[in-house]
Amino acid sequence: MAMSWKTSWPLLAVMCAAAVVGALGGLAGAPIQADLSEDGVKEALNFAVAEYNKVSNDMFFSKPARVIDVKKQVVAGMKYIITVEMGRTACRKGTEGNVGVCAMQDDTQPATTETCTFEVWSRPWLTDIRMLKNTCQK
Repeated sequence: MAMSWKTSWPLLAVMCAAAVVGALGGLAGAPIQADLSEDGVKEALNFAVAEYNKVSNDMFFSKPARVIDVKKQVVAGMKYIITVEMGRTACRKGTEGNVGVCAMQDDTQPATTETCTFEVWSRPWLTDIRMLKNTCQK
């Protein structure tokens, strides 16, 4: 028995959707791998590091010593999920300057590292960026 167009189109639509999801490498709307060089990723990381330093009780600034993983997810804007190893710099808080140029502390100073996952939500058309989650562990 042959299927008519009216009864077979839902099956065809499901098959096409499955093919698209398979080609994209995951579920539609799920986080996907991103690269640190992509537009928005560095901005999200810089924002997350600044927020981390604002709430840190350390007298020294911290910055990423190593980027472990970067993902992005299309939401009402873009959500970035960035996992980094944060290291203490030699720059004390309360000093003027760019944390990006601060050297990491050497072995003669007490070094502190934490692995942090930052979730940042960016809506560039509204010039809005927010920290959704900041999870760190030593």
